[in-house]
Amino acid sequence: MHRSNFFVVIGLGVVSALSMTVGCKQFGGDFSSTENSVNQSVVFTQASQKLWASYISSLQTSRIQADCMPRYIPAAKGVPERGIFLAYHGYTACPQQYFELGEKLAAKGYHVLSPLLPGHGYKFNEKNQDDIRDLPMLREWKEYTTFAKQMDAIVKAGGGDKVVMGLSVGGAVAANSGAAKGIYNRQLLSVPMFEMSFGFDPVGSAVTVGLIAASRAYPLLEKLQIGWGKNCKTTERIGVEGFGRAGVCDFLVSNLSSVSALGKYTARVLEEMKDSDKIVTQFVGVEGDGAVNTTKTAQVFRKYSAGFLNSKMCNYPKGVPHSFLSRADNPNEDKFWLERSMADIVNFVVDGTFFPALAEKNAQGISFCHTK
Repeated sequence: MHRSNFFVVIGLGVVSALSMTVGCKQFGGDFSSTENSVNQSVVFTQASQKLWASYISSLQTSRIQADCMPRYIPAAKGVPERGIFLAYHGYTACPQQYFELGEKLAAKGYHVLSPLLPGHGYKFNEKNQDDIRDLPMLREWKEYTTFAKQMDAIVKAGGGDKVVMGLSVGGAVAANSGAAKGIYNRQLLSVPMFEMSFGFDPVGSAVTVGLIAASRAYPLLEKLQIGWGKNCKTTERIGVEGFGRAGVCDFLVSNLSSVSALGKYTARVLEEMKDSDKIVTQFVGVEGDGAVNTTKTAQVFRKYSAGFLNSKMCNYPKGVPHSFLSRADNPNEDKFWLERSMADIVNFVVDGTFFPALAEKNAQGISFCHTK
């Protein structure tokens, strides 16, 4: 995502604050068709197919934006099946963030699953107002970890190589999947949301963090509506030549409190994990991230990697946005890093090659990722 300001409406005016992620596209995978060769897959097995189909049938699909439907991309025909790649999108975003990457991995023999996070992706009304009724509130934050377990069951029922990835809040969800013993071979945690950032607007972000804390004592504050700001609903939704982000732009203080609780919990899970339970992990951050605290991410990485050599981290330099993976996110910017990023992700997923890093390091001692 880029530096899309979000706004908090409180009494005397509008306080600009934090920033995050947005995007989306269509659903694929018709398991009712006997012509679909995936039915005979030894990797995305019939057991996995049935569980995925059950997940789809549980959704209120009439409420979901067309570009936000969960998507399944089968491994390309004529290519040996390698395994299953599970990809969680970012907060208020959609599976669209993985459509381009998913096609690249399908061409390598992976069955790609891009589910929709709980309560996300519903249609907005004629007044451009978002439907956020089902976004998890603070007391419902465990819906994210429960959702991870549901997806884990689908992957576990399959065969082959198994890799999970997540972006932002999706990175925290992915880390919970990766913590499930004996399922995944590798995980890629991209700008994982362990702790929120004070970002591009320290004053506005401080107000937002204060609202989150105050809402625990004053429940009425939980339902105060905030969001990514006007630009999210105009420039970003419209995009360039009709190609832009889907997803939602509005949410409540309690919705943000929910992902904050998820992040804190997930950080503890990774920091306290036994080496014997860890899997090959690539952490990826962004310098000056306006959505997540990259310093916290580095702290979690150091604790996770202490005594465990099969984990690496690199940060993209300033100028690369938080939501860096999709052309639909921030459609007006030059994505100079994207081709290299896609290539590095594909290499990590396919054969476990860590992102090559530059010799230069930041103040925390974290190397920089390549952008070209």
